[in-house]
Amino acid sequence: MVGGIDSGNEGSIKLHEELGFRESARMEEVALKGGELLTLVLMQKILK
Repeated sequence: MVGGIDSGNEGSIKLHEELGFRESARMEEVALKGGELLTLVLMQKILK
């Protein structure tokens, strides 16, 4: 399972980590929001 989160959303990243997700990649400056370039953090959880 994969989730994509804005790197500035530390609360969501922490929540995903608590749910067993781990950071698998970062994509720098892939989106523009309010004139600001955002970095996307990809969080992955292996389902068994």
